[in-house]
Amino acid sequence: MPGVDLNLDLPTPNDPFVTALAKIVAAFVAIEEDLEPRIGAGSLDIDTELSMNGAALTNVGGVRLQNGESAVVGTLYMDEEFHVVTTAGDVQLTLNGVLNVTALGTIGGDYGGFDPANVTFVTTSDDYFFRSDATTFADVQVRDIILNGAAGTFRLGVDAGLSGDQEIRFKSVPVTGHGMFAFNSADNSLVDAAGVVPVVGGMTFGANIDIGNNKILHGQQTITVPIALGDCVNLFANTTAQVGVPGVALGSNESTYIRLPPLRAGERIISVKVNFSDNSLNNTNVYLNVQAGVGASGWPTVLGNNLAVGFGSTSATVTPNLGPAVPYVVLVDRPVWVLLQTGVSGICKPCSLTVTTDVIA
Repeated sequence: MPGVDLNLDLPTPNDPFVTALAKIVAAFVAIEEDLEPRIGAGSLDIDTELSMNGAALTNVGGVRLQNGESAVVGTLYMDEEFHVVTTAGDVQLTLNGVLNVTALGTIGGDYGGFDPANVTFVTTSDDYFFRSDATTFADVQVRDIILNGAAGTFRLGVDAGLSGDQEIRFKSVPVTGHGMFAFNSADNSLVDAAGVVPVVGGMTFGANIDIGNNKILHGQQTITVPIALGDCVNLFANTTAQVGVPGVALGSNESTYIRLPPLRAGERIISVKVNFSDNSLNNTNVYLNVQAGVGASGWPTVLGNNLAVGFGSTSATVTPNLGPAVPYVVLVDRPVWVLLQTGVSGICKPCSLTVTTDVIA
């Protein structure tokens, strides 16, 4: 084979013609037998660079590289990782046995050899899709999201003062007109606030602010207002007293209506307390009345009364009596009044009213 001495017996000048001819024929036969077979891998012993003179190697079943390093442009080599040397420098194509995606100018990550996670862009919709596998969308963690508009941007982010991990999930949104959102901490959801009554600061209030009906839902609120002379009305012929300032008493067998402070339609009256200037409440009934109707002059509707004659008291509380603990809902153009009605030897000196109300619907 090539590279191995054939040990040919070549003719010499002293050999007879027949002997020389036989040696020549034997030499040609040995050379033919050595050159005629295909050269096998075992016949090659290359110990320096082999030039193909620019010709291509074709039908190659594979190329096996030994560990090495080279700076020659166009070289492929291995040094535990696969490299290619370009005019711009050495490019490492693998990292820890998998494709070195950073070398391709893409985003690196913990993909793993068989991880199906991918980011794709769909031209028809101008959308990017982040998936953890072919059918499951992945979570995306970023610091801020900047939304670009035609004439400006809108940044969504988290305040630096936030402590701990929080979560908000959209559950429903207002579907008509203008509305508000309410946060449900039970499932971290942001929902349409219609009909939701959250609790804030110990006071319940509705998520809806009904501007059209001049209504804001709220829990119990209490106000105390002084009684002025103009708040008192006397409707009985035998009544002569004009109460309204401390020290002016309602005497025996007299009565007066005292107007409650202005209440909004829809407010519920929880209770009304009449405060007296001293412990002058004596033999007096305290009633809560509502005007019979728009323009009506009578006062037939009794919402509640204490039915107990007080003796030496400084206040009397009245609650609407519409059934078991059912507050009275104020109607438009239907003012509510307190009626003080003394008996024989009765007396009282009203000075202020304390009214507790709420709005829940």
